[in-house]
Amino acid sequence: MGFDLICIFCDAPDEPGISRCKKCIDSYRSIRVRIKKMPKGSRARVLAEEMTRYLAHPERFEHDAVHGDILSGYVSLRKGLENVKNDTIEDVEKAFSLAAERKKPTPISEIANRSNSHLQHETIESLSSWLPSPDLNHLGRRTIPSRPIKESDRTQRKGEDSRLIERIVGDKERKDLLEVELERLASEIAVEDLFDDLL
Repeated sequence: MGFDLICIFCDAPDEPGISRCKKCIDSYRSIRVRIKKMPKGSRARVLAEEMTRYLAHPERFEHDAVHGDILSGYVSLRKGLENVKNDTIEDVEKAFSLAAERKKPTPISEIANRSNSHLQHETIESLSSWLPSPDLNHLGRRTIPSRPIKESDRTQRKGEDSRLIERIVGDKERKDLLEVELERLASEIAVEDLFDDLL
């Protein structure tokens, strides 16, 4: 149900089928039903769903600026109830040795290991004859590059700003023209300076 954190703080005996637990679980169900009956988007429903998520999965919200510290405490309480056996070095080494013993050979490695020499072309053809031929009909029609492609109208597309793109292209062209003009002016000034030095 996602409310097991409430069970952590409960003082009832830890035995299955207690009437007190059944009442609690029924109340959890009724809370969820009442939340679902609230109008969508209402502040009360949004807050209730948020709190439910916090209780159901506190580990996902430990970074939360407001509730993070409390939720971290809930996570540590949950971990304290779990019967987790810590792995020892011997367990890890045993797992690695078992994995090394269980090497699964692939068909390619089996064929390669059977023969010491490279496979002949005829052998490859006979081995690949059982492979199905690929169906290339689903690839669709390809574009013919020699044919001109019409430019599409992008004015109605969401997120397209054709005026901005045109302005950027225009600015670049103006910049290129300005650089050419500056180079021309610089060369004219250099020529004039040369003539002044000669005279």
